Amino acid sequence: MKNNLFILFSFILISSLVYTQQIQQTNLYEFNKLKLNPAFAGENNCSKINIGHLGQWSRFNGAPQISYVNGSFEVGKNMSLGGKITLDRLGTLTMLNAQGLYSYKLNFGKLHNLSLGLGIGINQNSFDFSGSTIQHVSDPSLNQERVRGSTFYSEFGLVYTIKNFQLSFSIPNIIESTSKLSPTISGLYINKRHMLGYIAYRFGELNKLSLTPSILYKSIWYNNGAIGQHQIEGNLLLNIKDLIQLGFGYRHETAFLGRL
Repeated sequence: MKNNLFILFSFILISSLVYTQQIQQTNLYEFNKLKLNPAFAGENNCSKINIGHLGQWSRFNGAPQISYVNGSFEVGKNMSLGGKITLDRLGTLTMLNAQGLYSYKLNFGKLHNLSLGLGIGINQNSFDFSGSTIQHVSDPSLNQERVRGSTFYSEFGLVYTIKNFQLSFSIPNIIESTSKLSPTISGLYINKRHMLGYIAYRFGELNKLSLTPSILYKSIWYNNGAIGQHQIEGNLLLNIKDLIQLGFGYRHETAFLGRL
């Protein structure tokens, strides 16, 4: 128990000394929680890999297109490793994120634990203006067809589980960072701090019939913390014998959500 407390306080001290980045709109995270938090690595006590593609606002040119692969596996008692690769395209902007994951589980009892997760990797941001319609030819940012820059990426998260209740909190980029875009002289891309919160409770058994209400909270602060944007979505997931899942939800001021 003393070792568990020492590890817990060490993670808290690390997270309080540093700061955190751009995140993608996500869905189906009930089935792929690794998208939300590195502490979910090894959650199911088995090796697991997820591959997906998400298209948003498909009727608009340059709408967001996200492709990803992530997975994790156990490497020892209460320890897991994993990785994430995400390719996010939005108009002329392409964001590539690659990171390795580590999680450690502190057990307080059977079905009662706290997982701590850490992700470390890189972000690469690039702008491709070759297909753009340029209205102001004197704009110095459009002198090159493609500019890009890379920067260090870090992520921290906690997941608390007790029986059928789960609470998750993560910071998708612990250290705010700036990418210097090359070959421009003055181009910069600033990665901002985000926070993700997730809470859920499952009624019933997965191998029979279960109902899981959940809430996802996302926020970003910019302009030195003076301005913030927040988004909340609620979901209800019906699971039938761990074979069929039906879901319904609402993303505040954005859309209704359906899942099958």
